[in-house]
Amino acid sequence: MPELTVPPESSVKFRITRQASERGVCLLIHIDSQDDPIFEAQESRPDYLAVYLHGGGCICTIIEMKSKGSRDLKHGLTQIKMLADRLRREFRDCLPPRFRLHIQGVLLCQPNADVPRALIARMAADGLTIMPVQSQHRAELFPYISRVNTLQSWYKDEARSTTPPSPLEAMLSRDSLRVRLPLSEAASGATLREASLHLCYAVTEPPGEVTWTVRERHCVLLVREEGTALTESLRRDVELNNLQAKFSVEAL
Repeated sequence: MPELTVPPESSVKFRITRQASERGVCLLIHIDSQDDPIFEAQESRPDYLAVYLHGGGCICTIIEMKSKGSRDLKHGLTQIKMLADRLRREFRDCLPPRFRLHIQGVLLCQPNADVPRALIARMAADGLTIMPVQSQHRAELFPYISRVNTLQSWYKDEARSTTPPSPLEAMLSRDSLRVRLPLSEAASGATLREASLHLCYAVTEPPGEVTWTVRERHCVLLVREEGTALTESLRRDVELNNLQAKFSVEAL
């Protein structure tokens, strides 16, 4: 999603605001989407997935928006767990073994919600931490999707100034293609198995095509363009956000 602000649902809403001084790349994916479904229509699924890429690895925060009823909130926890289990299975096949990945959840609900804290504690003991966020305003979630939360984490409303997306954020959120661009194994230096990560982007400014794939130890952005403007822009952004250990940018 190009915008990191979502409309109200179940009487709650949120935004994600990364400030200019905060390094990293932040993406928001609409999971419960009818236009571009990730799950089958009959499958239970959460609302959003926030992905925060930083120098130490990647934090995936599954966000479910509920009202205040105990039954709905427990169902929300189940929806978060279903996606967490699926991500663990698929990332095991798609990402390099040394790519540090942490999966957690946020249950966004009303201030007077009956939060099922006993169930949250049991899920944390099983390896999935879900942080309840109770807010009557538009909740600001960047501090809680950009760090590893614990059962002792508490939400606090705060005002934050916005910053334009970086070139890498803009490409990943706005320029993705629904089909894979043809790419030979010789060009990629990787074995492009069906299960491998192989995401493609058509960038308009500066113009070019980018394929995000995986090598043995890290991710690589392969750039096809006339000239070097896009390659250089992405390299600068990777370095600025301390992602050199996880990403490399190469021209084809």
